[in-house]
Amino acid sequence: MATRGLIVSYYFPPVGGGGVQRWVKFIKYLNRRDWDFTVITAEIEESSPSDESLLAELPKSVKIIRAGPEKPFKSYKNHINLRLRRGYWQRWMSAFVHVVDSRKKWNNIIKPYIEKEISQGKYDALIFTIPPYSLGTLAADFTAGHDIPVFLDLRDPWTINPYKIHPTPVHAYLDRRSERSAISGINNFISAYQSTLDHFDKYIDNFTPDKAILIPNGFDIEDFIGLEPEPLPVRGKFNLGFSGTFYSHLNNPRYLFLALRLLREAGYDVHFHHVGSSIYDISKPAKKYNIQNQVHKWSYQEHKKCLQILKSMDALCIILDERIKHADKTVGGKLYEYLGLKKPVLAMVPREGEAAKIINETNSGIVCSSIDVTQICQAVKQIITGQRIFTFEDIERYSREEQALQLKSFLEARLKK
Repeated sequence: MATRGLIVSYYFPPVGGGGVQRWVKFIKYLNRRDWDFTVITAEIEESSPSDESLLAELPKSVKIIRAGPEKPFKSYKNHINLRLRRGYWQRWMSAFVHVVDSRKKWNNIIKPYIEKEISQGKYDALIFTIPPYSLGTLAADFTAGHDIPVFLDLRDPWTINPYKIHPTPVHAYLDRRSERSAISGINNFISAYQSTLDHFDKYIDNFTPDKAILIPNGFDIEDFIGLEPEPLPVRGKFNLGFSGTFYSHLNNPRYLFLALRLLREAGYDVHFHHVGSSIYDISKPAKKYNIQNQVHKWSYQEHKKCLQILKSMDALCIILDERIKHADKTVGGKLYEYLGLKKPVLAMVPREGEAAKIINETNSGIVCSSIDVTQICQAVKQIITGQRIFTFEDIERYSREEQALQLKSFLEARLKK
């Protein structure tokens, strides 16, 4: 008889994005090993990226319940009658108004749905995956009020997330207090980052490492079977790709773009390809450094099309500004798919951070400063000229199927306690 899990995830297909893939892949491979799932998720918002291909990967037995969502950000804009451009300051204002996050009202919407499902007595585990971080509070409530084992999956760090904005010290304090309260009331954890577990172990009452398992994000080997590169309408002699979202404060590409100009002046024809969306307008630094013809924007693509474009690249890159607090405590799901493609990685990240550790352990790329243009130029030249040989050591540990087996063992061991 199959083991049954009830998953609560605000983001779920056909909504796309890197974070969505984590539980799509877990469900896909756990279903092959006698686990069945029901998912409670939000209604689809018009602004959300769409990826029907992820929905097609789910087993037919998966039941999806959609509720909400509450749309606080839209009502907030109407309430204070501000018209802010989409970007950092809009996110700052949202963070100012909504402590923890802007989705916390969704907890009230979905609580009756969860209650109804678990009252039937057919589930062995209740799993919440965050962000939104306010779901952590709901996970603690269900831990305290029900007998069903509750698990919290952290796809991203909470208060130590460099992408998260705390407008004032008071906001930071309130967010940390919410984190401490929620985490101390939960018994089982899955985390994509070791630094998150280390943070909990140091600062959270009642947290012990034996309650948790580290399962990073990864890549699905089946996604690469028969994968053909996408023909590029415009090519350089060397093509550098980036997958994901650009933000103004954490992964601004301006230093990379200056490096591309200097490389062009030195005789290196390097073209940059961005696959994804952008909160920050990358055409501005491209124009500033006069490399408009070397920067190509593909917009958001469905997962397979994104992989096809990345497969066409000569190398891939990630950027985490080393000057930003906690930039060493995140990786980004894109890195693992870079490993699966076995493309050299230009990692402009903190040298002591989690992303650098993965690059160095797998010998999959070059780690350099995100703001030192000379270092960036040197790293690109080393990749172009083949001065470094990249071996992609032991990347199988990041296989989604292997990770699902680890998760299965952890879930079933904790269910026996």
